[in-house]
Amino acid sequence: MLYRYLSHDKDKMEIPYLQEFDLISSTDSLYLYKHRTKHHYIIQISPAIEKFFLKAAEEKGINITTFGFPIGLKELTKITKQISDKDEANFKTFRQLFKELSDASEFVKLANLIQYLGDNMYKVDIDELKRLIEE
Repeated sequence: MLYRYLSHDKDKMEIPYLQEFDLISSTDSLYLYKHRTKHHYIIQISPAIEKFFLKAAEEKGINITTFGFPIGLKELTKITKQISDKDEANFKTFRQLFKELSDASEFVKLANLIQYLGDNMYKVDIDELKRLIEE
């Protein structure tokens, strides 16, 4: 498959494969990369998904403690690392929080990027990608 995209936390350690990519555009939370020779894209969330959620919750005026999640980054990280569909109650609650945050600006940008890449596999317009992330 020549076309591929990946969403990945931008943590302390960079993935070696990223050295084959060029940064197309970024926001405070999202970094979009394109492979130099292939139709591969990486969307990084910076610095980690938990801060991404907390920022979106703040933007939307949502107190995540009402969903049973702690407001502290360290405590939230412990929970998000353990959430899976096997823990049905936490997974369902997390999914509800995700729905509440889905129209926050960075979530919308992420969704638009993923949708565009999926719809335009081999005919991606880099200027359109830049527009989607920078608007």
